[in-house]
Amino acid sequence: MSSDPPSTELLEWFRVDRSRGTWRLLGTGTILVFVGATLVACGIFTHSTSSTLRFLTLVGAALLVFGLVTAFGGMTILLAQDEYLAVRVDAVLVRRTRGEVVLAWTDLKGIRCDEANDALVFETTSDAAYVLKEHYSGVTPKTLAPHLEELRRKAAIAPLDRAQVARIALGLPHRTPS
Repeated sequence: MSSDPPSTELLEWFRVDRSRGTWRLLGTGTILVFVGATLVACGIFTHSTSSTLRFLTLVGAALLVFGLVTAFGGMTILLAQDEYLAVRVDAVLVRRTRGEVVLAWTDLKGIRCDEANDALVFETTSDAAYVLKEHYSGVTPKTLAPHLEELRRKAAIAPLDRAQVARIALGLPHRTPS
């Protein structure tokens, strides 16, 4: 008999919601590009030789370039952050920029939503509770907590598999046919 290590296959995952930062970056970039383009257009279409107008055209060009760099560069940095919560066969994996935390199903007593702090709370058998205040795309802590709690209960009985997790996520009956 061989005792293979538990699988680390990802069954489902939830990316950290970056929509608030995305809108802030795109809004700032859009305003800078609009103001810059307007100043450049005023300088070009007036055909004036005024030094003030030339200065405003240069400022407009700088704003235009800075707005594009802000929007595209900021989005690249924002999208490069690979932070998520993943459900594995053996554990819940929380990936952040400062490191990974693996919460084994066997070490979890419960998973609940702390509505006062709008956070997920993972109650562990060994240490203090692990609290996640991040929001995940497409799901709130209030809906994610019962889903993860149900997966924790199922994992205590038998190893999770992809079909079982999908059926739970869709709200379908998830008993294994005998």
